Amino acid sequence: MDRLIVYTIVSEVRRFQRDYGFIIGGGTVSEELRLKGRKHSQSLLQLLSQFDQDISSNYQALSPQAAKQYQLLAKQLANISAQFMPQLVKIGKLQLLRKLVVRQINFAAKVECQKYTACLETVNRCMLNNLVEIKENAARAYLERSSADIAALIYNRESDDPPELTTAQALVKEEKEEESGKVLREFMKDMTVCLEFVGHVKPQNKVYNLTRDLHHMPLVFCLVTLNALQYLRYDSSVFSLVRARKEMVIDGPHFITGLLTIFKQYHNANFRRYLMFLANYFKNVVHSA
Repeated sequence: MDRLIVYTIVSEVRRFQRDYGFIIGGGTVSEELRLKGRKHSQSLLQLLSQFDQDISSNYQALSPQAAKQYQLLAKQLANISAQFMPQLVKIGKLQLLRKLVVRQINFAAKVECQKYTACLETVNRCMLNNLVEIKENAARAYLERSSADIAALIYNRESDDPPELTTAQALVKEEKEEESGKVLREFMKDMTVCLEFVGHVKPQNKVYNLTRDLHHMPLVFCLVTLNALQYLRYDSSVFSLVRARKEMVIDGPHFITGLLTIFKQYHNANFRRYLMFLANYFKNVVHSA
């Protein structure tokens, strides 16, 4: 069941990235292919690019016109948001479903193979806490095994100055470091597979599909969020955003989880810029009021 959900999430994430690439740009869609698809509005892309540059240059700036520009762009992106929101909600539902399945797997593993699960979790925790030291020790072990004289020059010295190695010695050192790194990466892959089998995994932190950056993603997702807020309301009984009406497709937790899943596929700077765009919008709304 977990494998099936993962394959579905990967498929949905790829589909979202492809649709975004055709409409806005970036991802797996080349510029030539995007122009052939004719699913984009050149005037809208120019507005997004200009507004992105203006706000990114100074997130602290307050202007009465800025809030209106946000709202104007959100309206122009309404049709695109209507296409993206159901996809994000579906990805979010799959992520939350996988979270429940993984918890059941982890509980069953702790009951049926308690020592094995505890051993895997302990090894994983030790590796995460000492990853730099493990890499250094692995490189040193591989170098000492094949070239003890070079290892002695590097590690068995009293001064802190870098050792003077010949070109051949430096090449040998780099080769052994690369070899140890390759073995360590293979071990970490096997470790990841074992941890997933016992349910020791956080679905929200997984990277399902790597692509080039999506163009203007922080700004576009900010505008999509502003459009989504029209269909949501805060429920004080569950302390969460819920759909404003029952017939609405979008729901708060599903939309937010789907949004975070897409952000997780890219550098964390995109998510920070997304938060800064939202903060800038609400500060301008309060300032203009």
